[in-house]
Parts: sequence; C-alpha cells; structure tokens
Amino acid sequence: MSRWFHDKDWVLVRVTGSDRSDFLHRLTTNVLPTSESPLVHNFFLSVNAKVQAEFWVSAQPDYLALLTPAAQVERLEESIDRYHFGEKLEVQRRQGSLFVVCDAPADLHSHCQVVFQPDPRYGDDCCWCYTEQPEEFKDYLSQNAQPMPEVEAERRRIELGRLRYQLDYDDETLFVEVAQEGDFSESKGCYPGQEIVARVLHRGRLNRHLRGFESETVIPADWACTVDGKTVAEVKSTVTRAQGEGSVGYLLVRREYGEVGQELKWTDQQGKEYPLRVSARAGEILTGVEP
Repeated sequence: MSRWFHDKDWVLVRVTGSDRSDFLHRLTTNVLPTSESPLVHNFFLSVNAKVQAEFWVSAQPDYLALLTPAAQVERLEESIDRYHFGEKLEVQRRQGSLFVVCDAPADLHSHCQVVFQPDPRYGDDCCWCYTEQPEEFKDYLSQNAQPMPEVEAERRRIELGRLRYQLDYDDETLFVEVAQEGDFSESKGCYPGQEIVARVLHRGRLNRHLRGFESETVIPADWACTVDGKTVAEVKSTVTRAQGEGSVGYLLVRREYGEVGQELKWTDQQGKEYPLRVSARAGEILTGVEP
C-alpha cells in the first residue's frame, strides 16, 4: 500500500540561466548532476568549512531544482547572491509544497509538477513530489495511499544516516563532523571551505563526529554524557525502535568516547539511568579514528 506525508521541512528553489551549472559547481562541495536522476547531495560552506546551506539538486531540462531545508532557504539564497556578479542566472523560491510518497501509485506523475525519484532521504521505494496545488494533491493521496506516521519517516531517515537541520547540525557545525560519503567531491575544483575540508581529511583529525547509537531504553532528547564536568556526548536525533522497546538515533560524540560498541549513560534528576551504545552512522566520514 502506498504511504505519504507532507514534507513541510523542505522547499524547492529553481535556478535558471545559462551560467547556472558552472556557477554552482564552483561554489559547492559536490559535482552537479547532468540529468534529472538521481538527486545529488550538496552544501554551501563558509570559508572556515561550517555548513551554510544544505540542498539536494536535480538537473531539469531548463533549470536546476534545489531542494533545501525551509529554515535554511534564506541562507541558500544569500550564499548564491554573495558570489553572484555578472553570471547569467536567476533564483526563484517556489510557492508550492513537497510530499514524500512511498510505493507510489502508477498515475502519480500526472498529479504533480515534478517527481524526484528515488528519494535519498527516505529510501529507494520513495519519491519526493512537488506540486503547486497541495490541497488537490492531498485529496488525491488520501484516496490512493495511507498517511505515513512521523515516527516511521524518522526511522527511515536515521537508517540512511541523513541529517536534519537544527536537530543534527546548525550554523556552527563543521561540515566534516556530519558529512557522509557522496556529500563532496575531491576531484572537482576549489570551493569555499575546500582547503579546510581537504586538510582535515588527509592531515588532521576531528575531536568529535556525528555517530549512531542504539539502546534498549527510550532515550530522551536532552540526553548528554559528561566526564569531569565536560560534555563528551550528546544525543541529536532519537526515535523509538520499530519493534520492541528502545531507541536508535544520532550522537555527537568526542572521538575518544566514540568507538563502535562504547557504552555511555546519562542519569536524570530522579536517578534513572539511560544507557546506550555507540554505533556506526550510515555513510559517515571519520577522521583520525578507525570506524
């Protein structure tokens, strides 16, 4: 049975103009796609390699489609405007809505403007749909699919190792702390922050990384482990397991406490303990520590 949810966290930005691909290629961490599929994960970074804006990009026939977190869309537009001088391009934030549909009905394409498939955040059986008539599209989905619970969508995202802005990272996060394989290209030319990314990957190491965790206990969102008064690990994303009790999610953890299988715990004010085990996050990039 098809399932769906309204993805209010993401918006579509359209970039047109003959210089669009060359311009974005020179400023972002990854290469740009040359066809509609698959979507490519990309980032704008600051000169000190902190994340400025995250986006997935698709090459449509006459424009680039940038899917970006709604809370970051202004930062994305500012990143483009900062370096835009004489290039021929135009940036337009679209006013429609995005939906995620899994096991899509056969006639899905005829009910929305653009379908991005597969959806890299929720699985190969899903697609991202953009529509300029969201209420009509909701009516169509309600007749042909079942709503997907938020907890299921979060489990899918976490299983694939994908990020959520303002939960797993923020404007002060170093890109290489949270990056996945496929988020950047080492063969393309320079981009803002590229020198620091290359230096960390090949000559240095980071003190912390975003890793996974698992627990037989339901882990609260404010979980944090301290040693000698310093925070060495803190939970970012957390969601209940699909079967049985417990939680899985992401943990921003210092490297000396972040070995796979490392057991950590937090005790709340009532004295209840919340133990968890560090695990690998899908596609994670580690520096200075063996996975």
